Amino acid sequence: MTTQGTLSIRLQNKGSKSEGLYAILTDAEEKKWTLYRPEYYPANDEFFTPFDGHQVSVEGEPELDNYICVNNITIIEETKEEPENE
Repeated sequence: MTTQGTLSIRLQNKGSKSEGLYAILTDAEEKKWTLYRPEYYPANDEFFTPFDGHQVSVEGEPELDNYICVNNITIIEETKEEPENE
């Protein structure tokens, strides 16, 4: 499966053992997917940090409960605002 959307890093499961920062992909239909890599727990995986706030294309395997096991991710559009140089 390949899907595109905006990736954001969000605090999820506050107050539980699984509390942490998760990579959430929101696709064109506003469906939210939690991204993770094979053999990595989805919370606090710094691999996804550079993609935060960007439009991305994700290749991976969809799983139950709206998770995607990511095989490849690429930025397709720079959407973060860059500070202006003064």
